[in-house]
Amino acid sequence: MKQRKQSKQQKLFSLKSMYYQRYLLLHYSIACIFFTNLYWCISLHNMCMIIPMLLCIGCVFSCIESVTAFGKKHMHTKWTSIVFKLQLFANICFMIIGWSPFSKYLYPFLTVSLASSFFISGLCIMGIILSYGCLHRLHNISLNKDKHYQRIKEYEKIIQNEEIFCDFKRCPSYIYSENMDVLKAEEEAARKVGLDATFTTDTELPFSVAGAVIFENQARFHPLKFIQGLVGKLTIYENTKVINVKKNRIMTERGSVTAKHIVFACHYPFLRFSGIYPARIHQERSYVLALKNAISLDGMYLGVGKEAFSFRNYKE
Repeated sequence: MKQRKQSKQQKLFSLKSMYYQRYLLLHYSIACIFFTNLYWCISLHNMCMIIPMLLCIGCVFSCIESVTAFGKKHMHTKWTSIVFKLQLFANICFMIIGWSPFSKYLYPFLTVSLASSFFISGLCIMGIILSYGCLHRLHNISLNKDKHYQRIKEYEKIIQNEEIFCDFKRCPSYIYSENMDVLKAEEEAARKVGLDATFTTDTELPFSVAGAVIFENQARFHPLKFIQGLVGKLTIYENTKVINVKKNRIMTERGSVTAKHIVFACHYPFLRFSGIYPARIHQERSYVLALKNAISLDGMYLGVGKEAFSFRNYKE
């Protein structure tokens, strides 16, 4: 009973995180606007510094909105919307001023030239696209038309309709290696795609490593128990070999199946894909050991390298 209660609480916390993540791109955009205007404000030494200063203050109020919104299904976006609208209007004005003699007052760190005007226009166009895109996203979120909301509703249905107990737990995930360059490249690649990754030299491993890249708040659960909880409402055909797939139709030895979405979960693809994908991969063998009285790890560890190991705890 205690395990069921903990599992349900963890699922509800995950649901709160998913609602908050609807606005994640907006939070990053606000941070970008804040630091851009802060740098611009520091560079100015005249009354024009009031403009970026006001935009920075608006960003601070927007950040307060986002901090207080965690755990709520809907976030009040009054200040966030104001900031993007002001930034959109300001970028249009700044782009026009960039082609006038007054640009030297707004951009004292640039020389008055044709190249500078083109540079200013390019930056302003980027700002216009960013602000308009974020306003469009806010509009979709307010109408619950964003894709993230649909995924949340599907997850809510699973929580409400299915009592799935699969040893679910939130914990950090580590990618460790003895090669520092590999870890730095991994961290940089993760940050480029918007993942919250940090480098550390502090791990729970019983041996020395160069460091690890941490991904916080990951999910650890028993995959077979999770699938077992879902199969009750699914129709499953076993011992049915798929011969070919054409568009949305699957041909088997016993007949054909038509589906809107087809997922290839066979580890090694058996069809010809563009780019000769199957010819560029190879099969490998790995071994799994279940050990009693082993050290207890709070996180999951994935080793990078030819002779690396992966570690995770199962229950206590």
